[in-house]
Amino acid sequence: MKLVEVYRAESEREVEMVQGLLESHGIRCILAGAAVRLSSGDEATSEGKQIRLMVPQAEVDKARKVLDAVDGLTN
Repeated sequence: MKLVEVYRAESEREVEMVQGLLESHGIRCILAGAAVRLSSGDEATSEGKQIRLMVPQAEVDKARKVLDAVDGLTN
């Protein structure tokens, strides 16, 4: 299965929010990239390291329509 990036951000929480939105529309998602959670629960990312939200190629159009419908979520 080929995966395609549909969203990217430095904040893991932000990407997880978008992932939840897409999954609520029946779109399967996978996170890719570097993010490290500290033991306190805080999130740390290295500058320039971004987390990517990937979806199966067959669901790219559907995912982009969902993201386009939500103001401010298109990269």
